[in-house]
Amino acid sequence: LLDWSHSPYVALHFATENASLLDQDGIVVGVDYVKAATHLPRALRSVLDDEGSNTFTAEMLDRAATTLSALDGLADGAEEFVVFYEPPSLDDRITNQFAAFSFMSSASARADDWLKAHPELVRRVVIPASRKARSSVSGPTASSTTAAGTFTEHASASRARSGPWKASS
Repeated sequence: LLDWSHSPYVALHFATENASLLDQDGIVVGVDYVKAATHLPRALRSVLDDEGSNTFTAEMLDRAATTLSALDGLADGAEEFVVFYEPPSLDDRITNQFAAFSFMSSASARADDWLKAHPELVRRVVIPASRKARSSVSGPTASSTTAAGTFTEHASASRARSGPWKASS
């Protein structure tokens, strides 16, 4: 299970927040979850189409598969797949971070391998360590201005097609 955000700004925060990692580049990854859904088995795509949605809720997933083994069985020997899931707003953290989750169709599948096999669905933005350190020293205003300019342009050009963002340092 991977924890994502629909907001590139939230992902940027997590890519730059850890002071012990200022000497390492941060990476923000965006996935086009709308196009990723085209790789889903027909039973799952049908549920999305019926709802007019691009991501699942628990209720929607239950219509296609009520157990993990049933979900795994939907691949029917075909390619592994990734499911993007909107969690219920159980607490403020989920709501404030514009949270989304993803999981693979089987326990043996790896999301990083799946994304490498589908590079057309992925955007990676590297936050150089030198930029993180400078932003940290310069203060929050400089950090916000520098990062927001980059992401405003990137996000506005692709927001309708691009999906959840994930940060790592």
